[in-house]
Amino acid sequence: RNESEGKLYAFGDKIDTNYGGIVLVPNLESDSFIIGRNLKITITPVSRLVSYFQKSVSAYTEKGSSVITLELKETVAQKAVDFLNQLIKEYNNDVLHDKEEVVRVTSEFINKRLEQVQEELGQVESTAEQVQQKNNLTDLGSQTNLNLQAKKQLDQQISTTATNIQMISYLQEELNDESKFSDMLPANVGIGDSNTSQIIKSHNELVAQRDRVLKNSTEKNPVVVQLNNQIEQLKNNLESSLNSMKKTSELTLNNLNSESNRISGQLYVAPSKARTLRGVQRQQDIKESLYLYLLEKREESAIRLGMYQPNAKIVDDAYSSYRPVAPNPTLTYLAALIFGLMIPLGLIYVSDMLDTKLYQKNDLVSILDIPYLGDIPQSSKNVRLVKKADYSPKAEAFRIVRSNVDFMLKGINGRAKKIFVTSTKAQEGKSHTSTNLATSISFSQKSVLLVEMDIRVPKILDYLYIKEKPKKGLTDYLADSSVKAQDIVLKHKDNPYLDIIPSGTIPPNPSELLMSDRVEELFKHFEKKYDYIIADTSAAGLVSDTLLISNFADMFIYVVSADGVDKRHLVHVAKTLYEEKRLPNMTMLLNGVKPGAKGYGYGYGYGDNPDNKKKWYQKIFKRK
Repeated sequence: RNESEGKLYAFGDKIDTNYGGIVLVPNLESDSFIIGRNLKITITPVSRLVSYFQKSVSAYTEKGSSVITLELKETVAQKAVDFLNQLIKEYNNDVLHDKEEVVRVTSEFINKRLEQVQEELGQVESTAEQVQQKNNLTDLGSQTNLNLQAKKQLDQQISTTATNIQMISYLQEELNDESKFSDMLPANVGIGDSNTSQIIKSHNELVAQRDRVLKNSTEKNPVVVQLNNQIEQLKNNLESSLNSMKKTSELTLNNLNSESNRISGQLYVAPSKARTLRGVQRQQDIKESLYLYLLEKREESAIRLGMYQPNAKIVDDAYSSYRPVAPNPTLTYLAALIFGLMIPLGLIYVSDMLDTKLYQKNDLVSILDIPYLGDIPQSSKNVRLVKKADYSPKAEAFRIVRSNVDFMLKGINGRAKKIFVTSTKAQEGKSHTSTNLATSISFSQKSVLLVEMDIRVPKILDYLYIKEKPKKGLTDYLADSSVKAQDIVLKHKDNPYLDIIPSGTIPPNPSELLMSDRVEELFKHFEKKYDYIIADTSAAGLVSDTLLISNFADMFIYVVSADGVDKRHLVHVAKTLYEEKRLPNMTMLLNGVKPGAKGYGYGYGYGDNPDNKKKWYQKIFKRK
């Protein structure tokens, strides 16, 4: 036991806590009681416990069903069963309590109102009794009813007449409004005079006719003047008619008011005490109706109180299979297996997506639709040049490239085949390819002139293991017209078929030198003396030197370094050069292909190759 987790207590000891003292007494009858067993007690705040159970309890129901299934996952099965049963019980008790509380409040309100209404009803009944006893009042009689009906009809006629007068006044205001002198008048306003309606109709027709004429004429047009006169005459007639109607309606209204006052006088002749009695009786009826209504509602509340039932009906009590539900061993192992496979596969997939390098032929031809010349396998840095009796994969690859070059340039006869080698950037094997291709061709007893035209960073002499630097080279020939072409040719001491033109002195202005006319003179001078002229040019993706001399080439070999150049940069440079035909007869060559998962090996050899020796285990387990 780790004592740092708490203090050690024995049964019967008082344990002081922030919530009070606790004393644990052993239950000796329990089967789980073991002497010497450690117990760990954790006190959890109610708020945290409530939050835990809110998140743990899940409820779900099937579509169209009113049955809700509750589920609780707990480490102690009986605890989960007791909790769910008590949860439903408390839910129903809470619903009943809410409903009973509503009924209780309603009953209290009704009882208070009943007491008040009962008191008011008694006062009204007492007042009615005193008024009747004191004044000996009876029913008002049928004449009063007739007078009331006549008064009602007169009031209706007065209202209609007054409305008619008001409408006439409104029409007069509209007629006398100077701002609307030329506008139409409202029709069918309910004045009820056919002559007036006809005048208004004629007026509106004349206004419409005048407005149509004014669209193509002016106010001085005789037709417009005549129409305006007619409209003015109609307005005067209408105003006279309205004045006559208004006076007639006012006289009618005065007569109706006189008749109404006469009938009102007859009604007021009735004893005022009778009217007082009617008011008291009205109040008595209102209070009596309210009292009966409240009695009915109180009885309904009392009946409803005993009829409330819980909202939730328990279909099945909570139960547990007492078997573990989580974690599922099968799913856990399956998930572990899936994740174990997905993580490395995902890493491989992501690394593949982020990998922008080229590794083999398919990577190159899939992004560039340019003739593919071949590929050169990666070899040891100590072995730079292929040999004459060489059967290594590198030598075989250059022989294949040599054959492909001859096939593509088979139409050229009677002069040297000029092959230029370039790349996207430096360090892609451009000089290595030029040197080895020239060497491989020279082994077939073809005269080859290797020109070092990368005058910025020359490397040809280093690849050929020529330590003595010549005094003159290509740049000296281009800069000095007194230098002859044959003066800059360097003979290879071990290979009579291979001549070299070194770059010479590194100039400050390479591009200007390559634009010289002596470049063309140089190629014309040597194209009749050699079978092949191979030029190692500058990187086309970095400088413009290669583009300045591209028109002298019969073929361009564009070297791409495997695992050495970004696909996006290569596509941007090489594709542009090919589509714009900046490099004649452009072909692609993949250099430095690695054997293995993304490359491939050369599993063949010819003759007795010293470099193709068998391993020690191949000799031991040699097949008979």
